[in-house]
Amino acid sequence: MENIDQKIIDKISKIAKKKKAEFPEKYIDDIASAYIKRELTDKELETLIIKVKKAYDQSKIESGEAIGAVVGQSIGEAGTQMTLNTFHDAGVGSSFVTYGLERLNEVINLVSRESSNLPSKLTAIISVYFKDKDADNRVDEDFIKEFASNIAEIRINDVLQDFKVDYANKEVKLEIDIDKINEKQIELNDVFEKINKKFNKGKKYTITSDENILILKPMIDKKTNDIQIRAIRILADKVRDFQIAGFKHVNKVTYTYDKNNREWIVYADVTKSPNVKAVANIFRKILKMKEIEKARTIETNHIPVIHWVLGIEAARNALIDEFYAIFEEQAVSVDMRHIMLLADMMTADGTIQPIGRFGISGNKSSVLARAAFEGTGKHLLNASMRGEIDELTGVIENIIIGQPIPIGTGSVSVMMKNK
Repeated sequence: MENIDQKIIDKISKIAKKKKAEFPEKYIDDIASAYIKRELTDKELETLIIKVKKAYDQSKIESGEAIGAVVGQSIGEAGTQMTLNTFHDAGVGSSFVTYGLERLNEVINLVSRESSNLPSKLTAIISVYFKDKDADNRVDEDFIKEFASNIAEIRINDVLQDFKVDYANKEVKLEIDIDKINEKQIELNDVFEKINKKFNKGKKYTITSDENILILKPMIDKKTNDIQIRAIRILADKVRDFQIAGFKHVNKVTYTYDKNNREWIVYADVTKSPNVKAVANIFRKILKMKEIEKARTIETNHIPVIHWVLGIEAARNALIDEFYAIFEEQAVSVDMRHIMLLADMMTADGTIQPIGRFGISGNKSSVLARAAFEGTGKHLLNASMRGEIDELTGVIENIIIGQPIPIGTGSVSVMMKNK
């Protein structure tokens, strides 16, 4: 937003106060922008403030309204208008990310940072932006290619031209494809140096090289005075799977040119990472790179990773952005305040709570509420064995037993004072 003269801000604030309008700061800024852009007279400005006040007052919820039910209906009804399985490239080239109802289900059933060792089954893309001061880098495709090759995981198997397990000579022979390593901007000497460093440790193997060919041979077993076949097979597997460049678990890196902002954006696909903690480690490494702009590179669609690295407030904001993007992509209108309330509910206790049986719905204090959601017999049996008491403070349990329900945000209970 352009810088607005403080005198204009004070003028609008004074008129708003006179009209008994209590606007958020953002509203004041927006009115000031309209005042400048449209070159409004003082009378027109006053009329605008009155109309904004009327619309603002109408948008407020009445005290006692059942906000939770409204939000549930708002988001649930919107979900019925969404397609079941949508895959959208979102400018990510060949890396597809899920959208639509499938993505909504992914986000609603997120796992928290305490579950960092659970498999990471989410679509996980980290968007990488570059600093403004490196203006040349932002538009240089060669730089972007080099950067992408530095973070993409590359193993020996990705750059092989030929690979042989020679049981007669009891050795493993690999031939590096020069075109492939040049394409990935890797030096042949660096590849050989890393292999030597890894497989010469402990002197278990002998290594010889000739141009782009490398021959590895296990050392003679002292017990049998021979090279075992099993040792050759293990060596072959280790060599093919040996990582020579990039970050572990970054299985694909793509990039695209944003014509509007005249800059390249790199996308790191880490969907195949074994768990949330592994994705978080990659995220930290990328954030430490000097070329990137940290304020925008925090953009990743993997919410638990944002929680793990940046904290619960950042995770809450990411949830809001993700929900909004899901509905916007499907051209479904959902009030932003409803989305914010859902994100607040999922992060209220300092962790990310999924909505379903393993989260908010399954962790309610009321026995009857838990039993009504899922696993009725199990919950009732466990509660009776532990001697749990249901205080009947929620909506579901009171509906079950036929009592008036305590509903309404902002409602208060009034008790008569005994004389």
